[in-house]
Amino acid sequence: MGSAARVGAPKDIKLQEIFSAVLPFIALQAVGLFLVLFFPGLALWLPALLN
Repeated sequence: MGSAARVGAPKDIKLQEIFSAVLPFIALQAVGLFLVLFFPGLALWLPALLN
């Protein structure tokens, strides 16, 4: 798994740095997912406006 995550990254960048940089993005994705799961109206208000 290490080599797949490092494709395109410079040699001086550690794998730990890559994962720690991605963690905030993953956390925001999880928050968005839980918001839509518990409050489906958040995802449905725009299509409702278009009708």
